[in-house]
Amino acid sequence: MSSLSSAPKGALAGLTSAFQKLKVGATSAAAPVKDKAEEIVLRVTGIYETVRNQGPEYEDLTKQLIFLTTRVLGDIPQHASFSEELRDALDALKETCSEIETELAPMQKNVIERAAQAAEVIERLQKKLDKQSHHLTLAGTVDYMRFRGAGTATMQAEPGRLRPPPKPAIFYGRDELVQSMVDLLLQDETCRIPLLGLGGIGKTSTIATVLHDDRVKAKFGEHMFFLSCEGIVSASGILLALASALGLQHENRVEKALGDFFAARKYVLLVFDNLETVWNADDESQVEKVLAECANISTVSLVITMRGTIRPGGVDWSDAVLDPLDPLPLEAARSMWMKLARKTDSRLDELLRLLDGIPLVIALMAYHGQRMTPTELIQEYDQEPTSLMSHGKPGRLTSFEFSMELSLNCPTIEAEPNARTILSALSILPDGMVTSAVKDILPSLHGSARAVRVLVEVGLAHTTAERLSALTPVRDFIRERYPPSESSLAELCSYFTRLAALADDLVTEFTTSVASTLRSEYGNINGVLLRSWRGSLTLDAAAVLLKATIQLSNFSGQTGHGDSIPLLQRAEITLKDIGDRSGAADCTWSMGDVLGRFSHYDKAMAMFEDAGATYNTIGNRLGAAECTRSMA
Repeated sequence: MSSLSSAPKGALAGLTSAFQKLKVGATSAAAPVKDKAEEIVLRVTGIYETVRNQGPEYEDLTKQLIFLTTRVLGDIPQHASFSEELRDALDALKETCSEIETELAPMQKNVIERAAQAAEVIERLQKKLDKQSHHLTLAGTVDYMRFRGAGTATMQAEPGRLRPPPKPAIFYGRDELVQSMVDLLLQDETCRIPLLGLGGIGKTSTIATVLHDDRVKAKFGEHMFFLSCEGIVSASGILLALASALGLQHENRVEKALGDFFAARKYVLLVFDNLETVWNADDESQVEKVLAECANISTVSLVITMRGTIRPGGVDWSDAVLDPLDPLPLEAARSMWMKLARKTDSRLDELLRLLDGIPLVIALMAYHGQRMTPTELIQEYDQEPTSLMSHGKPGRLTSFEFSMELSLNCPTIEAEPNARTILSALSILPDGMVTSAVKDILPSLHGSARAVRVLVEVGLAHTTAERLSALTPVRDFIRERYPPSESSLAELCSYFTRLAALADDLVTEFTTSVASTLRSEYGNINGVLLRSWRGSLTLDAAAVLLKATIQLSNFSGQTGHGDSIPLLQRAEITLKDIGDRSGAADCTWSMGDVLGRFSHYDKAMAMFEDAGATYNTIGNRLGAAECTRSMA
């Protein structure tokens, strides 16, 4: 066994000291226990060295493992005989080290993937540590609250850990919501407020603004407690973290200690931020129980922020604030942009509409907007959307991609794989899909109704006027990273080409219902066809797409709805690549027809001439004649 004399100082100092005392104080009969303890210490040291530069999440995990190991070793010399519980504790620590080493082994990927995976790894390992700590508490070996809540051996209060975040320097578009929340908090009776919505929509910024209202601060004073639930993976961990930060001795009766503490204050404001971390990691009923216990304390007003659209049960939430946060209106987005980027041009509003009012995405894009104009950003966004949605080290507040991965990897989504399939389909459907038609659009999916509910619950999609939709940055991210599978794209293509065929009815019968259907689905038909033209096509498949493309173009030309030129251009390129010159010429002629309808005569003539030349070359006399007639 290697010597520990060269073990690092700092975080490992207490662990090293405990082991040195064990070596000196243990009898010869304890040699097997000492050897096992030395192996554990070496492995914990190795884990610490492996992850100490990987980020604060891993650092917190290793600190807790070090503390737990130190407490167990510290008790060993005090026993005249070694109990079975103590031997079990050492075995469990050894097993925990093995599990951590196994989880860390494959973490050699790019920064984004490693950061996103870290959250999952830490969550799994934290559960194991929590379970082990509870066991050791019952065995009388470890003070669990000190371990999980504080991560240190001290029982001194650390109120700074519950201090609200700074007031946002730039905050727009939520004035009415902030005022409603302030009004609720200023009432004599207590209140319970849920702030729900998509990741990055501004939940934490909103509550931070409320907490810095002078009237709220005057009422609650030092009894405003803001607990970030990131890194807490059990319902009991919430209570233990609170008790630790407040320095409460509780002898494993943490609920009573907190209840007594809060009840002794006149007004208490308790905020649980990012509650979805615990909600997704633990039994939901246990989280609801903890919330109910807090809400039932007569002096406590409770606020939660949580991804998704579903409020936890067990609490009588205030009626004034129930709906998930909406995206920012354009005016607020514009104000936010100008404050952050301070650079604009004539296409700013176009860029902001692409960002769909998500504050995090606006802020991240504005970071790049300090050196690029909106026009330049639009051009780059069209090529690679996600590259502009981050800056600095990946995290909730610095990367929309990271935020999205957290939502996509939550247990609710993982338990319903069809939800991802539907979300991938939505990524190429800018107008969303009629909720009742999901089963027809993707007929191979079974239980699609539940998958739709799950997407709405976690906030990745929303329903408006009976249509399921996703915000533009969400769609852009999914389309780039998780596009529809070949089978899903085939089903989408089948459904929407059938809709495109309705355009033929307009030639003989201009019915209101047909025109209305095509208008509402135009963007979707166009999106599916564009995606399909970029794939690998047989001549037969291309013929089906070409027919639908021409039908949609005819509808656009007749009604003036939509712009079919980009679709025709994409189809023309693909048809030339696969050697279908006749089909390519059909697209060229259709572009001339559309341009002529909109009085772009010079461009239309050029298209007709080009198409006519191709038709003549391949011997298509009817096509050539139609081009001549069109130029007359």
